[in-house]
Amino acid sequence: GGSEQPTTQIRTLQGGNPYLKPEEGQNKTFGVVYTPNQIDGLSLAVDFWEIELENIFVTTSASTILGRCYVETALQDDTFCNFVERTATGGLNVVRGAKTNAASNDVSGVDFVIGYSFDVDKYGSFYTSFDMTYYSKDEYAQSADSTPSESFGWYAGAADFRWRANASVLWDYNDFTTSVNIRILDDMKDDCWLSYYLGLEDGCSNPDEPNDSGFVGYTEVKADPYVDLQVAYEYSDTTNVFIGARNLFGQE
Repeated sequence: GGSEQPTTQIRTLQGGNPYLKPEEGQNKTFGVVYTPNQIDGLSLAVDFWEIELENIFVTTSASTILGRCYVETALQDDTFCNFVERTATGGLNVVRGAKTNAASNDVSGVDFVIGYSFDVDKYGSFYTSFDMTYYSKDEYAQSADSTPSESFGWYAGAADFRWRANASVLWDYNDFTTSVNIRILDDMKDDCWLSYYLGLEDGCSNPDEPNDSGFVGYTEVKADPYVDLQVAYEYSDTTNVFIGARNLFGQE
């Protein structure tokens, strides 16, 4: 900045934009599905995909705009400074967060799915599955002059996982259907600015390690399974009763 901010609050402007260009994109997909005759009920599928988007509609928060404009890190981008208006004395006047066209977002990865269904005498039918998505690329550029950046493994307003997976079992028995789903998410890191701001001594698991903002300190969240359970009962042709729990064991 180079000048002292005279106020403790900064106005932001949110709204539409009549100058938005239409989004454009290309999608490439190649997949294989295999159902072996030797094992009834087994299926395997692999999909390779790539999505290239241009002129993406985005609404950027004021904190992100200020951080990307002024904080000297690898993610610093002068394009974000175009959304900041200053007063005649140099103080911040308005941060414009209306919808804009981002230059591009290129995402690619692979999906893997395996499923197996079978029947058990006197105990109903079972269906088991495991699916996983792995992102090989997720590059985002704010403008044509911006350097595309990735933030896999870091929380920056939203989680950016390198991979995620689900394992599920469904049991169908008479009028009851029971399903158990296990969600597994990749490790995630979040910089410790909030802990420093609030003065929390134990709020940062790695206080001396560099983070994605070019400073030091981050909190690491290890990959843990989250278990969801649901039981359904078909009371009649028109009435079903459900009961379930998401994150059954309260995993943080």
